[in-house]
Amino acid sequence: MAHGHLCDDIFTRISDYEPDRVYSAIRYRRCKGTTMWFLNKIYKEHPSWRRSSTSCLWLSGPIGSGKPFIASTVVEQISASQFVGHFFYRPSDCDKMTASALFRALIPQMIAYLDALNLRCATEIKSSLTRYFGVEGRPPTLNEIFNECFLRIHSFMTAHGIPTLYLIDGLHECEVNETTEVFRRIQELMSLGNTRIFITGREGPPTMDFGPNTFATTIRADDTREDIRTFIKWELSKQQHRILESNDRLAQGVEKALNERAHLMFLWVRLQLESIWRCKTKNEIQATLRDLPSDLNSLYAGCFSKIVSDIGLNSLRWTYCAPRPFKVAELCELLAIHPQTGSLQREQIVDKSAIIEDCFNLVYINVNDEVVLVHHSLRGFLQVATNSTIRPKWNLEKEKLDLGWLCLKYLTGPDFTLALEQRSKKVAVPYDGRTLVQQVLKVPRFLQQKPTHFAPPIRVNPQDFGVPKRQAPKSSYALNFARNTWLPLTRQIVVGTEQWQMFLDLALQPSEQFKFHPWDCQAESMQAHYCKLLGWSIANNHWPLLQALDKAEAPKPRTEIFDLPLPEYQNLLPLHLAARTQEKARGTSSQAHIFSYVLDHAVWQRDNRKYTALHHAAEVGNGACIQCMLHRRGKDVDLDTQDDHNRTALVIAALEGRHEIVQILLDLGADCDITYLVGDLSRFTERPLMGAVKNGRLSVVEILLQPGALTNARIDAFDSRNRTALHYAAEFPTKHSGPIVARLLLAGADRHWEDVSGRTALQVACNRGNVAAAHELVDSLIPKRANVIPLFIDAAIRRHDDTTVQTFIQAGGFDAAKHPLLRREGCRRLEQMPIKELQGYIRFLKDSGLDLNAVDVEGYTPLMRAMRMPYQKLTNVLLFFEDVERFSRSEDGNTPLHIAITKLGLDDLLVGRLFKPPMSDDCVELDISNLRGLTPLSLLLIHRDVRPLIHAERWRSVLAAGRLKTALKAIPNYRFSQDENIAHMIQQAVINLQYILSIVTLGTLHVVFTISNRDHDLGEVERIERMFTRMGGGSRSALPRCRCESHATWESFRFDVGTIIKGAGLLVCLVPEKARLSHLEEAATSSSGPTPEAEYIRDRA
Repeated sequence: MAHGHLCDDIFTRISDYEPDRVYSAIRYRRCKGTTMWFLNKIYKEHPSWRRSSTSCLWLSGPIGSGKPFIASTVVEQISASQFVGHFFYRPSDCDKMTASALFRALIPQMIAYLDALNLRCATEIKSSLTRYFGVEGRPPTLNEIFNECFLRIHSFMTAHGIPTLYLIDGLHECEVNETTEVFRRIQELMSLGNTRIFITGREGPPTMDFGPNTFATTIRADDTREDIRTFIKWELSKQQHRILESNDRLAQGVEKALNERAHLMFLWVRLQLESIWRCKTKNEIQATLRDLPSDLNSLYAGCFSKIVSDIGLNSLRWTYCAPRPFKVAELCELLAIHPQTGSLQREQIVDKSAIIEDCFNLVYINVNDEVVLVHHSLRGFLQVATNSTIRPKWNLEKEKLDLGWLCLKYLTGPDFTLALEQRSKKVAVPYDGRTLVQQVLKVPRFLQQKPTHFAPPIRVNPQDFGVPKRQAPKSSYALNFARNTWLPLTRQIVVGTEQWQMFLDLALQPSEQFKFHPWDCQAESMQAHYCKLLGWSIANNHWPLLQALDKAEAPKPRTEIFDLPLPEYQNLLPLHLAARTQEKARGTSSQAHIFSYVLDHAVWQRDNRKYTALHHAAEVGNGACIQCMLHRRGKDVDLDTQDDHNRTALVIAALEGRHEIVQILLDLGADCDITYLVGDLSRFTERPLMGAVKNGRLSVVEILLQPGALTNARIDAFDSRNRTALHYAAEFPTKHSGPIVARLLLAGADRHWEDVSGRTALQVACNRGNVAAAHELVDSLIPKRANVIPLFIDAAIRRHDDTTVQTFIQAGGFDAAKHPLLRREGCRRLEQMPIKELQGYIRFLKDSGLDLNAVDVEGYTPLMRAMRMPYQKLTNVLLFFEDVERFSRSEDGNTPLHIAITKLGLDDLLVGRLFKPPMSDDCVELDISNLRGLTPLSLLLIHRDVRPLIHAERWRSVLAAGRLKTALKAIPNYRFSQDENIAHMIQQAVINLQYILSIVTLGTLHVVFTISNRDHDLGEVERIERMFTRMGGGSRSALPRCRCESHATWESFRFDVGTIIKGAGLLVCLVPEKARLSHLEEAATSSSGPTPEAEYIRDRA
């Protein structure tokens, strides 16, 4: 199956987050009828979050207050009307507690939504996803995932008018640095507009500014009090038969006690009820109710103190440290593995109910059959030592290593034999019948007695050589978990320990049958196995796995594998892959060890882009690798070495916003004023300061403008188009445009510098709609020669900043080619505004001096552009203003009347307004022909029902001048498009003409329709003929809009070069595009002479 014209393999490599499965698991646990208070509260307290196209809502609440349930309700209620992409952070998936995991999970959801709408992704989106997530894709950085993949898809959806809502739950569970990265991306996303964000967390929103429409709300006791009551009743109704059956008074006591002590915590209620269900008598229940713990930690401690069995303790430990959630069957089989031999004792496999029972409900089985901790706060409780002697502090890495040790024992145990075992050194040779003397002494051939029969062949029994039979083990869920997780669980294994030799055997020995390794090594050599092991260990920061290469024997890995490209990682060299890889294991330094190890073995090389390891490290912001390579290989490292676009490491770091790397390279003496090439054809040049300004890298700009980094002369350095850094800040709007312009001006940038087109930075900012940059550049002392162009109104529409608009419009003339009403984006934003607001805004623009009749490069006025979209609301508002020209002509000769008639998205009432004054009484506007000779009247006959548009009295005056025959002569020039219903349009024309004949006496009307041979086959003509036959049947229902009292029977004459249909005062000819009327005339002439049809055709010819 393909998604958005991308294969499933790419989807899997992007993210294994399953949105439907995660959402279903949360919804399954949610009590029906709860959490609806939240939507009512938000719509009442923060209505702007719902109505605004750009807003952010932050929900905070204490532990166990049901934030995921509220988030699932938001998904359920809003996803019916718009796209909702969600990501629920789950601490049970340790590797997904990152910023990159969030955006990687959202990308497949966006692609799948576009696929459901039958929208093809842009080519640049597909190429980006293939480059990073294809078969040979290299590991992308967070910036690459966000900027080149996520933002491109988001912009594509916005361009197609698709509203978006991104929901992030449990963000507080991430590390601080990851949370900060998410905040930065959300801030950038909000600055682009046209999106809504919903975030839940334990704490309130950060101090970071997300924009004006940012709202925060908190879960209070009054909000959830009714939900707690509903939840308690729901739980009691499900389980009270276990002990409270026929005891309503006791049940009421339980309900009252829990309601009084719950204090927002649904989780506390659930665990307390589980403790009550374990009670055997009424007295035990009452004792439990008297000693209810006050908080979750006390409740956790009480449950943990009751765990006494190995099943319960191991289940809790392994669920706590597993890199991914266990399937129930996987955990049941792992508990049955013998800890000494590693064999799976199937008779010891426990039932899943025993796991929950022995863990005292600190774990549960979700709707996806996964064993997970009852709440993420339990993880924090287990990592902190208690004051009692119940248990010591649990170390996550130690628990992981213990689970990994169990997986190693299982995979290297007797169930999976990895090598041949030599049972005996002696080999038994069958006796062939000769004596010892005959065997030792060589008898001459002529003395040897000839055999009387052929000796039977020697048969060797494989058992005599000690070759064990390799039998595939039975299907095992434990095998699936062990072979997928033994490598992530052994990242902290130490050389020389008891587990090391077992790890070494498993890592270095290929396994074609059982596929113990995450890389494919089927039918390949040991060197290929070593090469793939090298790439996987670098990409996944597995230092012990890389150390295993040094211990490999028979054969030893060749040194050449360190200099070969890795096909699985976009043909990156091992050294370059190590330079790009960031630390994954928390609290370790494995990435530094890996890079140092590869650096000592690899040759300093360039890739196909002429990147060195220094370029790659600068691109991803790997400062530790840069310091390491300068320390170890300083003689090989040139700080100013260039790639195929003349970019140095400092240039790449500046473009990516890696201010730490820029500072390191500057301190080491790197050149910060180098010129590099940009564009696919490399026709233009830029400088590092320009690139940083263009990408909105404020921190990099501040570093480059430090004293000593650049001189004032170089601040005004220009590119191949004579633009300075100030022009770049004005031309490319970012969230930091204002501060960047202010910083450049403070450093001495020349605001009057002109590019090759003679434009200053202020003029560029006005044309590009860069409001923030234009504010900084406005100065009352600007000389008049600056020819200030007013601010591009599109930015004002987006920001509703009328004061800024008026300031810049009054500053000078207006560039008509940049009018927002002449651009697709500007018209779309105006169409989305409420009618009263839109009317007032256009009046404001008009009063400010803007010309509402300005034309664009194609010669279209704002009214024409609005009709072409077609935008009904904007067209009506523009027609409200008397000075808007209704009959101006574009370059193709069309007037607004031509356009409005052919755009069926505009209703008849709107088109009828064009026939009223200021249209002249004699309607000369109907005679205006475009470049194809079509008049508005000829188009009107084909596309519209004429009766609602002009009253019968006015039609008599219009048609008396002979305009109708002129319009009919132009109809053959009309070319039907592929998406037009020819039969319907011809039928509409015939109905209109019959209506005209009913009110005006004009004799027989002749009309010719040209039909393309290529686009419309003969069947189209036959359908038209059948349509005329139905019309001529005498049934008035066939022509509900026709006022004719009687209908003559339609007759059709079929010829190879066309068709003639006549009747009801009309003579209709259907002529192929390449045929001539003379051919049709010849075909219509009978042997006895010309027919009336032939005479008509002769007149037309």
